[in-house]
Amino acid sequence: MSTNGSYTCVTCDRGDVRLYRPGGEFLRTERIYCKSHLPAGQERSFLPLRVDPTDDGVWGHTSGPPESVAAWEALPEG
Repeated sequence: MSTNGSYTCVTCDRGDVRLYRPGGEFLRTERIYCKSHLPAGQERSFLPLRVDPTDDGVWGHTSGPPESVAAWEALPEG
């Protein structure tokens, strides 16, 4: 399992790169993207997808523990 748990980019199906999700809405797997496939003009409204490895859940943007942030930052941009 990758650092992104079971999550992948909806466009290219990659899970081995940094993934992003929309801010201000419930997590929807059909709205998870790598940087290369973020919707044009909406890039600033997307936040890092930081996965909790214990349950495959997702941390809030400012709630993730340091190890979750470090794991996400260690991934390459897609």
